[in-house]
Amino acid sequence: MSLTNQGVAGLLPAAYLFERKGNPHIVYLVVSGTFIMTPLMEKVPYNYKSFTPIANLIVDGSVLVVRSDSPFRTADDLIAEARKRPNDLIMGGSSFTNQETMTARNIQKLKGVQWRFISFARGDVEALLNLQSGNIHFALVNPSTVLDYVRAGKVRLLLAGAPYRFPQFKDVPTMKESGFGDPILAYRGVVGTPNMPDYAARKIEVTFKKVTESNRFKKFFGGFSNAAFLAVLSRL
Repeated sequence: MSLTNQGVAGLLPAAYLFERKGNPHIVYLVVSGTFIMTPLMEKVPYNYKSFTPIANLIVDGSVLVVRSDSPFRTADDLIAEARKRPNDLIMGGSSFTNQETMTARNIQKLKGVQWRFISFARGDVEALLNLQSGNIHFALVNPSTVLDYVRAGKVRLLLAGAPYRFPQFKDVPTMKESGFGDPILAYRGVVGTPNMPDYAARKIEVTFKKVTESNRFKKFFGGFSNAAFLAVLSRL
């Protein structure tokens, strides 16, 4: 049985897993942002150390995106406008605890600017729709969600929140290249119940290792996660 990182920023599946200590048949598919941050923001009886680490599957980043008709041609343009209009510009995204939002906070601190943030229930999909509608000025989203918008000429990418340029967006500079510091990356992996038997954790690890080494997995994730970052499976 597998659980995903959904439901009140991951509270529900994490609580379910935590209560089933030692169960060898349940795994939790987690994203580092909510998995680590939610226990810091909410009073819960567990944190990331409470669970059995099994595998890190992929690591991915983000892109800073505006509408194609936006006056912001570069990330510096956006920062200059934010400096003129404190807390006036609006950024859209998914949760308050994911890596895109944390990356934006770092940019604000580094550049000494402030803007507002709207969290959309449907995450990047809803953020991009609101960007097209003009309800927000920019968004930090997962690169895979914006690919069709780029192909249609509806958006402009200003920054790549990644250690390297994305293969699909070779003309988009990284944050570090542009003087915006280092991005915060999302680690997506698998954990088991507290005190999961070692034999079960090892068996699940081996299974996921086979999956990540398959051509199908590499082809599916190679464009953004694997090629740009680690694409490895390891015990945490």
